[in-house]
Amino acid sequence: MCPHFTLTDGFGSQAARRMGEVMGKVSFKGVFVGGITDIVATNVLAVPLIVYVIAAFGLSHLPPGRMSVEIMAAIHDHWPLRLVQAATGVGCSILGGYVAARLAKHDELLNGVLSSFLCVAIGIYSIALGYEAGSLPMAVVTLFSSAVFALLGGYLRLLQKSRPA
Repeated sequence: MCPHFTLTDGFGSQAARRMGEVMGKVSFKGVFVGGITDIVATNVLAVPLIVYVIAAFGLSHLPPGRMSVEIMAAIHDHWPLRLVQAATGVGCSILGGYVAARLAKHDELLNGVLSSFLCVAIGIYSIALGYEAGSLPMAVVTLFSSAVFALLGGYLRLLQKSRPA
């Protein structure tokens, strides 16, 4: 007979209790709204960059499918444009983490970092389908950095909260 664990065993009940403790610390509303804030802000702030690239590189005559490919190529081929795109993404990840932590009102670091779930999920999906324009190592670094900067947003909220009013 093989040994087994149930939720009533010491090991199983401890694991269930720990999971319950962690889940009690997560503000699903904060994490969800923070994740949406990150994605929406990133896309809204990308519009001026895209308009600039279309105008500067004369891409307005291209069909929509081809235009998006050329826009991404122009951004990836010109480091100042890539830098603007990266700075926008970093800032929006920090904002998303801050929003999540502020709405949570507790466990700011946990809720801040979890707000990156949407960016990470979209990034994994893009890599899996081959939509990622850059190299795989760079894509992995980008995914990891999204969580790090969301954590920074949670940390900023924690600092703000700890200061006397």
